[in-house]
Amino acid sequence: MSWWCTLFAWSGRSAEPAACSGAPAPAFGTDVGHWSPDVQRTYFDDLPRLEKQVADLGKAAAADQGGRLPDLVLLHRRLTIRATLDRNRHACGFHGPLRPLFDEHVALTRRLAGTGQDQVPLRQALTDRCLFLIAAQRYGEAYDD
Repeated sequence: MSWWCTLFAWSGRSAEPAACSGAPAPAFGTDVGHWSPDVQRTYFDDLPRLEKQVADLGKAAAADQGGRLPDLVLLHRRLTIRATLDRNRHACGFHGPLRPLFDEHVALTRRLAGTGQDQVPLRQALTDRCLFLIAAQRYGEAYDD
């Protein structure tokens, strides 16, 4: 599972904020276990704030019919990647807690595609979920995507 998490995180590197002195950036492309403790702490301590941002932006996107949906899709993918890496640090219960995040991301990108905007986020979300399911050894479900 660790190899897939590393690749998944690397695929989202461009959406992450640049490193600064107060928030060092992880070495994407390496296993989380090789990150320094301060980098891990900074990266994962930001999860609750990111969850709140996604929730707040979700409410705003629902109210404005699509104007904020592209931002929500990007932010939700960042949350999904971070939650996946965080869950990977804890050996048990990988599939169950993360599946709703992947499903929600697909649902958001389907809404975005329904507005006539770019189809690339939907293809990416379906691929992300499919590869997650393969990594979790849920091959039949992965085949559906």
